[in-house]
Amino acid sequence: MDKANSVKNKLIKLCNEDKIQTLFFDEESDTLIILDLETIEYKGVYIKYRDNESIIEINTATNSLKVNNNGKISRGKIDPIISKNLDRVAVEKFNVKKLDEDYFTDLKETIDDEISEIHDDKSREVYQTVRETLKEVHDKNYDKDFIIGQMKKFNIIEKKDHFNLERYVGATKVKYNSAKNKITVRNDYNFKEKFEFKDVVSDFNTGAFLEIVKNYYHKRAYDKRRLSLDDAFIDPYPVFTHTAALGDKDKGVKEEENN
Repeated sequence: MDKANSVKNKLIKLCNEDKIQTLFFDEESDTLIILDLETIEYKGVYIKYRDNESIIEINTATNSLKVNNNGKISRGKIDPIISKNLDRVAVEKFNVKKLDEDYFTDLKETIDDEISEIHDDKSREVYQTVRETLKEVHDKNYDKDFIIGQMKKFNIIEKKDHFNLERYVGATKVKYNSAKNKITVRNDYNFKEKFEFKDVVSDFNTGAFLEIVKNYYHKRAYDKRRLSLDDAFIDPYPVFTHTAALGDKDKGVKEEENN
């Protein structure tokens, strides 16, 4: 993966965690608000900051990214979700409203709506992927290795009388509730869909699927406990052996007799 793609992945993670604003308030970062001088229309924001050994420059007006990693330059285009989140911080945190308060208030609301729409679109993609994966499970005749490969992406949350499977794909949460036998795909914006296995495949064999899932997680929990137990028996301190402790017992007796 080249440096530009690595930076984009970090930026998307910051967006999903709602931490993109930290880039603006780093002591070494430089920020310029880009406006049309005649209309005062907002065009974008330029930000330059350091990430370890790299100097990173972003321009949301052109959706451009430049990374200077010790003289090696890599370029790319930033995703819309990065651009819109940076724009939102620029409009919200910097004192541009005094130029035209109504315009920048409306612009902030527009950007919020666009961010919400982008996240909803991504959640729809995740929703479709989950449904397609369930179809594949059925088409593969509930192949154990395939199901376990999917389960490794999830965390299991043990409840009193059931369990949940949960994972995040970006800002989208996927959750399976074994008590209700329902899958929920949602985000913190407008998208939320619930469905059962049989909504996807009418003759889905839930029993066969859950048996593999339960056995996998029980084994994983057992292996984890066993490793913890093994660690408990490892003496963290070195053992020093004195030569007297390994001496010849008979020799010691003879020496005492001679004395």
